[in-house]
Amino acid sequence: MFLRSSFWSLIFVFLCGSVVLAQVVPTISKIDTTGFPTVRLHVTTTINSEVDPNLTKANFTVFEDSVEQTVTSVSCPTQTNAFSLVIVIGRGSKMGAAGVTIAKSAAKNVIDQFDGVMDEGELIVYSSSHSVMVLMTTDKTFLTQGVDGVTATNDANHLWDAVAAAINEVVGNAGNTVQAVLVLSEGTDDGSNASLSDVILLANASKIPVYCVSVTGGGSSQNLKSLSDNTGGKYWGNAGSGFETELISILRGRNKPCIVTYTSDNLCRDGFERLVQVVVKKDNESGTGEERYTVAAAGSPDERVTVDFAAPEFESGREANVTLHIQPASFPGRIYSGVLTLQFDTSKLHPRSVSVDGAFPALSAFMTPTQTGAEIALSGHAVITSAGAFLTLRFEGGMTQQAVDVPLTLSSFTQDRGCTVANSPTINVRLIPPQPRAELSASGPLQLTWSSALGSYEPAPAVIIAELRNTGLVRLTGVTGSISLPGGATLDASTPAQQTADPPDIDPGQSATVSWKTYFAPQTSNKQVRLTVSMRSNELSSVARDLAINIPVAGPLMRATCSYEPVIRSGDAYSPNPFAFLVIVKNAGGTRATAKVKVNLPSILTAHNGVTEHTLSSVVPGGADSATFLLRIDTTHVILRDTTVFVTTVVTGSGFPDDTCQTAVRIPGQAFAVACDIITNDSVRVISGNYVPDPLPVAVQVENQGSAALVGGEIGLFFDTTVFRLADGETASRSIPSLSPGGKYTEQWHLLVQRPLCKDATSKLTTITRFGTDTLPCMKQIWVEQSENQAPVIIARAPGKLDTLAPGSRQVFSVETRDTDGDSMTYRWLVDGSEQGSDSTTFAMAFDSAGTYTVSCIVGDGCLSDTTSWVVIVSNTTGIAGSGAIRGFELHPVFPNPFNPSATVRFTLPAGRHRVKIRVLDMFGREVLQLVNREYPPGTHQVTILGGRLPAGMYLVEMTAGAVRLTGHILRIR
Repeated sequence: MFLRSSFWSLIFVFLCGSVVLAQVVPTISKIDTTGFPTVRLHVTTTINSEVDPNLTKANFTVFEDSVEQTVTSVSCPTQTNAFSLVIVIGRGSKMGAAGVTIAKSAAKNVIDQFDGVMDEGELIVYSSSHSVMVLMTTDKTFLTQGVDGVTATNDANHLWDAVAAAINEVVGNAGNTVQAVLVLSEGTDDGSNASLSDVILLANASKIPVYCVSVTGGGSSQNLKSLSDNTGGKYWGNAGSGFETELISILRGRNKPCIVTYTSDNLCRDGFERLVQVVVKKDNESGTGEERYTVAAAGSPDERVTVDFAAPEFESGREANVTLHIQPASFPGRIYSGVLTLQFDTSKLHPRSVSVDGAFPALSAFMTPTQTGAEIALSGHAVITSAGAFLTLRFEGGMTQQAVDVPLTLSSFTQDRGCTVANSPTINVRLIPPQPRAELSASGPLQLTWSSALGSYEPAPAVIIAELRNTGLVRLTGVTGSISLPGGATLDASTPAQQTADPPDIDPGQSATVSWKTYFAPQTSNKQVRLTVSMRSNELSSVARDLAINIPVAGPLMRATCSYEPVIRSGDAYSPNPFAFLVIVKNAGGTRATAKVKVNLPSILTAHNGVTEHTLSSVVPGGADSATFLLRIDTTHVILRDTTVFVTTVVTGSGFPDDTCQTAVRIPGQAFAVACDIITNDSVRVISGNYVPDPLPVAVQVENQGSAALVGGEIGLFFDTTVFRLADGETASRSIPSLSPGGKYTEQWHLLVQRPLCKDATSKLTTITRFGTDTLPCMKQIWVEQSENQAPVIIARAPGKLDTLAPGSRQVFSVETRDTDGDSMTYRWLVDGSEQGSDSTTFAMAFDSAGTYTVSCIVGDGCLSDTTSWVVIVSNTTGIAGSGAIRGFELHPVFPNPFNPSATVRFTLPAGRHRVKIRVLDMFGREVLQLVNREYPPGTHQVTILGGRLPAGMYLVEMTAGAVRLTGHILRIR
């Protein structure tokens, strides 16, 4: 089998390797137009470099300017001439043995193509002299033997004498009409009596063409070429060029042309050059030759063409096409380079571009706007063989507020050549105002994936987005979007099917979007679903787009539903006990799977026979299976009232997420009834500065009104800790002893009022009584009167007076206070209004930088407060800002403080007159009163604050005298 296959493979390679494609080469040597429109072409056709005389009309196709013409006749002459040829072979020193060998081979190749009957030849060789080796004969064998006898010599090379002798031999001895000389040499002459010019004159006088072959391809080959070119022969550059076949064809007359006649269908005598192409096809191979000719300009008939327009409705601001159609009076019609002139209102139509119909690839067009319209320049030519579209003109519609007709006229059509004459058509182009337009696109996940961990497709949700782009020139308002879903798809509640777009109104070029969150049900096979989104506006009707989403088959997905058999209680017994607990598992996914069902029980329930797990085998997609558990109520638990416990069911398995079902199971209990009462005063008042009662007794009575004993109880008291506190040693939570049915228990607490109490208060007293998981609240409100309270007073401070400090100094400030009520006091220290956080009667601070600082201390008892301040001047100099600048100035504490309605401000000044300004500022530093602003002599002075207009609150008293600033605090009360 192998040998057989190899054999046919070799045969195939051999056959394929032997195929040679024929080369068909037609040449137009002459075009005769004397009888125009009849044209005669002289065509010579070679096939594989050999002239083929066996051609007929069927082998020729003629095109003129790319239009096929009808060939009327083809005449190819008979080509069987016999010839007489003298062959000249050089054998001198310039040829060498190699050159002689090549020449002999070439000579024998030529002799092989003699017909052996009429063709005759003669052989001459030369070196320093020439001799006739073989006289003129038709015997091919004798000629070949003569060639074989040629040998190389080292003698001179008298080429021209040998060629002259050959011309004379063929003239004197030839028996055929066709006569010629063939020279096989390397072209050197070094001693002939005749020259190259002599030989050329002799050949031309004898009408003998000399054909030369440069044997070595070098030497003096130019002499050989000159000899051939000037005697009507032909020169070949080397002996291996296949010259033999071409030479014999020339001698036999096979280079004579065929006469191909056709009648031109282009009758226009416009004096322009035309291109003629001849296609010769033979044996499935073809070749093309071409030449050009010109017909002298002369009067010609017009070649009329009809032009008309086709135009759609134009819209302002948008582009559209106008088609120019053309129909010649007769076919084919010809269009050449030229100019078309269009007239139209350029404010209504804006020219943009022009294109030539694809049927005319040799023609191009370019449009240039003008003041009155546009000009279209044509370049090239077109042959019109049928009526139809010629040019496509693209315009943009100008702005208009109402529909108008715009005339479009072809005013002229001129060409550089040809005889075409066109009409001047006009069309009314309809121009309408801008119309609402938009483009809708839809996007979303093209492929969903199934997540076994989540039991759903991802992404979840799959977000679908519709975008409407305003592509027109009209504002779109009230844009909305809607979606149509395939079966098994749902929308998230937050994204309804129909929505208002964001934004609802869009200007030209802007976009509005709507998005939907979608979910897809599990699939039992791979599928592609399509959903449709659409958008519209008040101005635009609905546009829609489809979106395809690939959804794979889903994995298993288990969903559990749980229920139980109701339980009733009769006395101390439950019925039924155990009761049935049913779990139904449905496979909502796409593939079958095995599920394990397990119940997790509260302490009051136990599994009958200890079974808390079931396995459901191979639940099919869309199918369901069930598991039943028997649960028993533990009667050792005391259940006082109806109780709800939770049974948690978990469904697990491979390839899907766990599913949980939590079921509330009602267990009936005993009749539980507990009453409570809080026994205490309704209010606490202040009498002679003391609270009455103090402490406040609170008693709570608990009564078991049920039919079962209560055990393991506790009770707790809750109250507002800003109003009350428990008496020392008491706890808020207490235990309750067992209560038999009808039994009572009383618990008592004592509450003290928190001091000071700045305002009247109402406190809610709450008790919580608990037995097991059952609780009972009781509540009562107590009104507490505001306590009598005096503000704390700063009775002394240090330093009393403060010298100017140097940077880096550390200063200690302290106050001594008193509270007549005995209330605990707090201390707040501030520097320039910033809290320092020192709750003490003393405060220390290092002043690192020069400047003026205000140090304040606010003393409070929770309701009222007193304030004092120091002005600290820190300076590097001892001028007015130094120690003497504040020495002797003092702002005394305001009294009374708090005040209502007036208070006295005392201040002391050192020697000299001083302008003093005293103001009252609120806590934001805003002036509310100005007490004085004038000069004072040295000594102690006082002014009165009349606070009738001031609301209650804390204020700052500020005294300034030159560079000195002192402050103090006062409290206005009502």
